[in-house]
Formats: sequence, C-alpha cells, structure tokens
Amino acid sequence: MTPPLTDWEDELGRLLAHRLRTRATERLDAGEWTGADLEDAIEAAERRMTGRQRELLWEALTTDAALGDAASRTARDGDSTLI
Repeated sequence: MTPPLTDWEDELGRLLAHRLRTRATERLDAGEWTGADLEDAIEAAERRMTGRQRELLWEALTTDAALGDAASRTARDGDSTLI
C-alpha cells in the first residue's frame, strides 16, 4: 500500500528542514554566513515549500539549540539581523 500524499509531503518537508538546519549551523559556525544569509536561505526554501512544509521548517529551525547558539554568536559578533 502506498502512503497518502500528505505523508510524502511531510517527509520531504522534514528532509528539506534538516538539510537547511544542518547547512545553516555549519556555515554560521564557520563564519561563512551572516544573519542575512540565513534569512535569504530560509526565504528561498519557503518559496519552494507547501504551507505544511513551512510549518515543519520553522519547527525544525526554532527547536534546534545548536542553530540557535550559532545564530546568537553571529548576532553578538555584529550581525544584528538575527536579533
């Protein structure tokens, strides 16, 4: 039996959110991204997602402690975009 389309939609949304969360944390930690770069990446991802997938994206981004720490360090280092 094939899972319902909503299951596929959710799985794809979780995968995209995980990839963005991982990439953003790594690049913020390395100093390769600023807050503006993170916002641009989020906006680009949102444009390609359904409403449900955007919910999953924001859930993933806002509950990740490592990403929050990386974003806080970026903001403290002079990029007030994230504050």
